[in-house]
Amino acid sequence: GRLLIPVGRTNLNHEPPAFWGVERPTFDNGIIPTTWFSEGAGLFGELLPSLRYEGYVVAGLDGTGFSPTTGLRSGRLQEQPSLHQPAVTGRMDYFPLVDFPGGVDQAARIGVSSYAGGVNNGNAGNNPGKTGVNVWVKSADAEYRFWIFEWRGALAQVTIDHARTLGGGVARELFGWYTEGGVHLLPDSCKTGKLEMADVVAFARYEEDDTQYRMPSGVAKTGSGDRRETTFGVNFYLVTNFVIKGDYQIRDDRSSTSKPDNLFNVGLGWQF
Repeated sequence: GRLLIPVGRTNLNHEPPAFWGVERPTFDNGIIPTTWFSEGAGLFGELLPSLRYEGYVVAGLDGTGFSPTTGLRSGRLQEQPSLHQPAVTGRMDYFPLVDFPGGVDQAARIGVSSYAGGVNNGNAGNNPGKTGVNVWVKSADAEYRFWIFEWRGALAQVTIDHARTLGGGVARELFGWYTEGGVHLLPDSCKTGKLEMADVVAFARYEEDDTQYRMPSGVAKTGSGDRRETTFGVNFYLVTNFVIKGDYQIRDDRSSTSKPDNLFNVGLGWQF
């Protein structure tokens, strides 16, 4: 059936209540093209109570949609995916504290994931005719919560073999990472009545991502895909699946014409 590609942290948890801030990290657009889904088939389960896995054969990407600034994002097939060059993808998650003795309120997870496939897939089976080009995405992510404190982070590398064939300034390697920390501020004494499931999380996030990390020989960088972003914000959860958000972002890139771009964002998010 249709499934989410299990690469990175956010793609599997891409609805607004699941991430901090009004917008998902830029990393989860340019490096890992969230929201990323496909038709496919595979297996998932538990090897141990602390070790989960999933693996699938899925439709590939259309390399003609790759961009020097948005990476793989426009190469996703969202209408009638082609199976001309199927891809494989999977992940493993380890929960080191699942059997941790004692009454300390904490949890942790470490995950690794990957995707590999060709790019000769056009919508509705139209073959773009790109030969010898393959994509390999490797990612790691982790999260840890202790008492009222929570930390999350992720990194990913994308390798595109024979990227020169695609033209348009597409890189042969993309790389990015982010780290963020949050504090759950609403005391338990306030979680009564209609606020029984409420929460307030103040957070800060820093990320770097470069959709032109390494270029094919003879192809110059523009610098516009080499981005730095700092975000500070607050999330107010009325219930676990409805959130009011506000944040302030400081964004910049390495292009010769770049100037810092500061944004103030407010939003509502929900899932059902």
